[in-house]
Amino acid sequence: MRYGVRWKQRSALAALFFLMFLSGGCGGFSGFADHGQLMMTEEAAPKTSASVEDAADQRDAASGTGTNDGESYDTNEERIYVHICGCVRNPGLYVFAAGTRAGDALESAGGFTKKADESAVNLAAVLQDGMQLYVPSVEDTVQNGAGSASSGAVGNAASAGAGNVTSGSGKESALVNINTAGAQELMTLSGIGESRAEAILFYREENGMFSSIEDIKNVSGIGEGIFERIKNMITV
Repeated sequence: MRYGVRWKQRSALAALFFLMFLSGGCGGFSGFADHGQLMMTEEAAPKTSASVEDAADQRDAASGTGTNDGESYDTNEERIYVHICGCVRNPGLYVFAAGTRAGDALESAGGFTKKADESAVNLAAVLQDGMQLYVPSVEDTVQNGAGSASSGAVGNAASAGAGNVTSGSGKESALVNINTAGAQELMTLSGIGESRAEAILFYREENGMFSSIEDIKNVSGIGEGIFERIKNMITV
């Protein structure tokens, strides 16, 4: 009997120890669950890195620096917009740093075409915002006269509204006669593109010759701003 009682006591103690072991095991499993959650937090760490990068980008933007396709640039740098057209390989609207010269701008546009009259452009002229750089063809030069074609190309490469433009030789450029000039010659004027040149020709056909240079403001698309830019470059 005593042996049986002792065996039961030992069995009870063994069962108690087993339950304690199980309790400790669940506690260990609970600790493993906590560790798993921590690993997920570490996996989310790249988001923190991304936010740090975002903050760095914001600091760069605030300081006026940044990157564009792997190239660094200064967003505070003054930029100008120039319309390059005529006998160039890639005509269009271009953005340059202030102070860019006509030669560099034409190189960005792919250079001259075979028909271009390269001598009509002052490559050393400094470009300004909102201007049009027109490269005439050799045929344009012959038809409009060397003086007119040359003055137009140089005029577009000089400051808009700066009065009579001078060529590289220092001679005063010829004025464009708005009563006799063709579309190509009119397009040598700063701010006068193909559509405005055609509008001038249409106005002449419908209303006759201009009585004064101020009358050009009656043409659709030519307001006070354009007139101020070309008034010292035209005549009747």
